[in-house]
Amino acid sequence: MPFHKSLQMSKDDSGVTNPLTWLVSSNGDLVRSFLAEFIGTAILVIFTCGTCTATSQNPDTLVSTALSFGLTVACLVFTLGHVSGCHINPAVTIGLLVNGQINLIRSIVYMIAQLTGGIAGAGLLHVILKDSKSNLCATALKVDPIQGIIVECLICFLLVLTVCNVCQSNPEIAPIIIALAVTTGHLFAIPLTSSSMNTARSFGPAVIANFWDHHWVYWVGPLLGGALGGFFHRYIFINKSIYDQCETSSKANDETPNVTTSI
Repeated sequence: MPFHKSLQMSKDDSGVTNPLTWLVSSNGDLVRSFLAEFIGTAILVIFTCGTCTATSQNPDTLVSTALSFGLTVACLVFTLGHVSGCHINPAVTIGLLVNGQINLIRSIVYMIAQLTGGIAGAGLLHVILKDSKSNLCATALKVDPIQGIIVECLICFLLVLTVCNVCQSNPEIAPIIIALAVTTGHLFAIPLTSSSMNTARSFGPAVIANFWDHHWVYWVGPLLGGALGGFFHRYIFINKSIYDQCETSSKANDETPNVTTSI
């Protein structure tokens, strides 16, 4: 039987509901989104922290690491954006919560998926690099904590403001624009804070490598920046024509207006 035919069946011959059918139905949306956020964040940590570790002795570390983060995010947004929106970052989730694009329950589910995905990704990377003495590219401050918070806040503000605008105004190229925002943030912040830009990306390696120096900075800075990005877009910088179009469409379908739709 073709795969798409089997997905249309609600029950198998024994009368038991097919778990795969349920998962791809509207009832399984939140579980499917959890898996997308979990797997996406794990992949992000494996490839980006892996690149950072592999190039740590080379002079082009800054550029290669920044490109790794940007390109990995682009791949993931193209691949998983239609499932969960591909936040793969608590700062983005907090920003879209403040922006009114997701509800509290979904945001909590997303952040749990992201944090556990970060741990899983760092754990697998540790297995791959078990013979090395690497700290899995755990984020480390090279400035004082207040400066670190400001830097992390700024780069996450840029990221979330970009996400809030580009996903609706230019959805076809949104993954590329978001990737550029990530790359730009890393080029600026790697020499200062190791450029977390993502609490889950810092949390996973910190747990596995047991490296907690100034770790709180990578919660306060990114989450504050994400929240400010969502706030500024919603109340100051929102594209009114896009919102009006979205609101009209949502009223026709009896839904809450959603400007930053999944890609």
